[in-house]
Amino acid sequence: MKRKLLFSEFIVTIIVSVLMFIGYYNNINIKVNADIKENIYIMYTDKDFKSTYSIYSTYSKSVKNIFFRENKNYSDFSIDEINNTIYYSELGNKKYDIYKLDLSDKDKKAVGLLGSDYGGDVFDLNNDKIIFRTLTKDRRSYTLGVYYLKDNEIKSWPNEDKDRYIFNFYWDKYNHAVYTIERSVNEMETQEKILHKIFKYDENGENKQLLYSTDKDINNISVNNQGSNIIFDVTIVENRMPINRIYLLNLNDNTEQILVESNDKFEHTNFTLVKKPKFSLNGNGFYFLGTTPKSKIIAEVK
Repeated sequence: MKRKLLFSEFIVTIIVSVLMFIGYYNNINIKVNADIKENIYIMYTDKDFKSTYSIYSTYSKSVKNIFFRENKNYSDFSIDEINNTIYYSELGNKKYDIYKLDLSDKDKKAVGLLGSDYGGDVFDLNNDKIIFRTLTKDRRSYTLGVYYLKDNEIKSWPNEDKDRYIFNFYWDKYNHAVYTIERSVNEMETQEKILHKIFKYDENGENKQLLYSTDKDINNISVNNQGSNIIFDVTIVENRMPINRIYLLNLNDNTEQILVESNDKFEHTNFTLVKKPKFSLNGNGFYFLGTTPKSKIIAEVK
């Protein structure tokens, strides 16, 4: 779902490209790789309450603003550079919808895709379909749906497990797999100790496989193309202070290690927050959002 890298001092949350090989990663001093050549999609907000969507080139170190919305803050989004189109989620009429906007349209008129039966706050796009998170019919939890762009057709994942609450997901488009962060509805309602689990499915929500279970509060995950490593971010409380950490989970031997955490050093300052890790395309490093005392706000990165 999201790529990250160094943006600029003027934008508060710094996007850092960590270019170390995972096996030799040093979580004391963070370094930035200047040789990565990928486009990174950014949505950020500032004090003017304007959401700006941009393309950051890691090759030229330049930012191209392509669209903005007034008086809006968070939304998930995807940019289709080939078709000059942006997709974003927005809350309206008490539910989220996913909107499609042709950037070559002078009127900049967005079209809602999901209709009245589905909502979609978190989503991802690949070629001719969108996978999105949506409320279950009983509105007690969340499942996933698939929107087919060519046919304007929507199919929900099977939801026989009424205790399943899908918090977030990662779509492995190369291997046609979906990894979910899930919680128990019953545990959430009874306020018992909540376990956070990572599952693997096919794109239709079948062939469920439990990969990991923990009491750590997992927020975002990313999986390498080989399906052997998962990186995820968590928020924990130690000595009454929140700490953000990014972990590496090796699925071959089920071992985990801390890669980076808040208060780690970066250049001449320290991170106050780290989150949203994403493997680089070659899998030799990963990106994440890192906030420093000079940061403003970056809400989302793809």
